[in-house]
Amino acid sequence: MRARLEVFTVLPKIGMECMGGESSGLWRFDHSGWQHVGVKWNAPAGRVTQVGFDSEGILWALVGSFDTTKGLVYLIPGTGHFKTAGSNLSVIGFTWEPDRTVLTSPVAPRVSGSGEGSVERLPAYPVAKKALQIIDRNNSVWISPWDKPVVMRLPKDSLRDVQNKTSPAISETYNINPFETAELVDREGNIWFGDTRGIHRFFYTPLIRQEFPKETSVSSDFAVVPDDNGAVWISFGSGNNIRADLYHVLGGKAERRLPQVTTGFAYRAPDKTFWFSGERCLWHLVGDDFVRVSLPPEMVNQFEFLQTITEDQQGGIWVSFGRGLYRLVNGSWTPYGGRDDLPKTGTMIVAFTDSLGRVWFGYAKSQLAVLDGDRVRRFGPSDDLQVGNIHGDLWARIRDLDRG
Repeated sequence: MRARLEVFTVLPKIGMECMGGESSGLWRFDHSGWQHVGVKWNAPAGRVTQVGFDSEGILWALVGSFDTTKGLVYLIPGTGHFKTAGSNLSVIGFTWEPDRTVLTSPVAPRVSGSGEGSVERLPAYPVAKKALQIIDRNNSVWISPWDKPVVMRLPKDSLRDVQNKTSPAISETYNINPFETAELVDREGNIWFGDTRGIHRFFYTPLIRQEFPKETSVSSDFAVVPDDNGAVWISFGSGNNIRADLYHVLGGKAERRLPQVTTGFAYRAPDKTFWFSGERCLWHLVGDDFVRVSLPPEMVNQFEFLQTITEDQQGGIWVSFGRGLYRLVNGSWTPYGGRDDLPKTGTMIVAFTDSLGRVWFGYAKSQLAVLDGDRVRRFGPSDDLQVGNIHGDLWARIRDLDRG
């Protein structure tokens, strides 16, 4: 059995003359023409200013002029008889969910006016409004009080406080005085308002400010690497001091962890273990244990220049000291992985292993090398590579091409 769509709406003014002068009340379009919904449906005979369905399919209608108190009627799905839910309500309309359904509450909202209780107890009641009031896709409420030329954003669960004229504890205020009918929540979650100055758009950003303990000083030197379950590891340096504190951040809570690291790098290996640059060493996090890995003897005092790290398909760890490149396998370090075809001059800035197992090395002055199996290919200005120092943004582009 196919479902049949029934649309209830207010008759457009341009159709009044075609309907024999009956311009008030409710009208239904049944795919072929307009039909007046009257006494048979126990429908309101007066002017209907707003209609809408809630999430349960109940049709709600506000009866009365725009500048008068209103009555509230409803129609249960599958029935043909309107019932009264309230009268003499000092409201201007319904509060809309982002999908344009009527926002409802499990209990009847407190609004001025006497309510006529219906024969049956309804599972929900419309949340009416006295001024602009909408819900966005982030479950926040946007309101514009009639006595204040501003727009406020507050949590959805504080809507009852607004109706009871109490001040929400958490809110944001914007200097916008929008028109009551100039509001929209689009499918991407943007919130739009129109006022005398033009159109205003609000949107949410996925960026969240992370707070750290008070003793943590502001620094431009830090490294971030993702953990499982939405957690991250973050190392923070302090001014010009290369030493850094290591934090594990989960659910917005930052916990300081030992040992102390440096600001060189933080890396997640394919086996889900982590590598951090340290003072005269590397730190390898396996499970919950930090394992200290010694640096090549000739580079111990060069730990401040630890620059980048990556792991190849064979499990070898490549580490750059800026002007020195080493590969670690089974606890042994080999300069340049024992290869003569990798560049021996120039400052290496970044390294990256793609999904095909190729290891890319980026240098200063437009120098690039890729280790593909047993073959090394080098690129430079003579190959029209004119990008200056090769940094991490190049790897972001490689990743995009790699995933595409």
